[in-house]
Amino acid sequence: MALVRWRASAAPLYLLILCCTTGTLLGDVVTMAPPATPGGGSSSKSMSMDISMFLHSGGIFPSLTATAASGPKRSECGIGALMPWADHLYMVSYLSVPNAGSGTGFYAIDKDLNMTTIATHNSTYANRMLHPHSNQIIIGAWAVDMEGKVKTFTDLLSVRVGGMALHLTDPENKVYMLGMDGPLWECDVYTMKCTQLFDLVKELHIPVSSGEQQHFKAAHTMDGRLVVASNTEEESDFLGKTHGGRLAEWKGPGTNWTIISSTAFVEVAGRGNFGKVIYALGWDEKSLILKTFVGDAKVGPVGQWQTYRLPKASHAYDH
Repeated sequence: MALVRWRASAAPLYLLILCCTTGTLLGDVVTMAPPATPGGGSSSKSMSMDISMFLHSGGIFPSLTATAASGPKRSECGIGALMPWADHLYMVSYLSVPNAGSGTGFYAIDKDLNMTTIATHNSTYANRMLHPHSNQIIIGAWAVDMEGKVKTFTDLLSVRVGGMALHLTDPENKVYMLGMDGPLWECDVYTMKCTQLFDLVKELHIPVSSGEQQHFKAAHTMDGRLVVASNTEEESDFLGKTHGGRLAEWKGPGTNWTIISSTAFVEVAGRGNFGKVIYALGWDEKSLILKTFVGDAKVGPVGQWQTYRLPKASHAYDH
């Protein structure tokens, strides 16, 4: 069982995201922290939710299940992203590729564990972020404001979106959307219009003709650069014949893309208020790889990527 906690507007709300577990649910009672008071503190009383009133088995709530249709097309289905916001928990499910099936959607769960379908779709989404300038969350192809009003990026309804990031030159109005298959989009969070800027398969010279399948998973903007990651790894990568994975950066209009590493990277993130450090996680045939870029001289060497190798917990993926 996992407990997700968030604070929205004046009072904190709490919601259970329940997945396969082997433990108990603490007597089916979840204790919640006290609500905030107008003065900014908290009251002395605590709240609790008795979840025994909901049908569940070992922490699995059938009423909160997201599924895809069994036919005529059949595809995998999973939860691509979760975001607590506006007194609800928002989540989006995904198919393996656009139009590979049906029945997936964009959902909202309230404090009473009621799940509402906001939209249905036939695509693949794993992106989410809070856009602080517009006070919206962006999850999948949708934006939700503080009142729960939903808008749609219609240009992205058939795009596999793997990651997103703040805009380099216009963060107040725009974000970047990274397609798993390589397109990089620039999207306006007010007009909801998107423009494709690059095909990263071409920009980063991914050898698809040699059997490498691009699979972009993450993007992050910090220190005047947009960093993207693709976790492609085929047998030819392990054998050292070709290299399809990428960690790459772009410093904005008028500059070219720079390939930082040509191996599989699955995540890139950072903390602007914590030394301006970018973290990127990947691997090759030897080990896990942690790369860092420091933007604050007080933390470490500025303006250069550092590489750290970490042991693999398993070599199962190599065989």
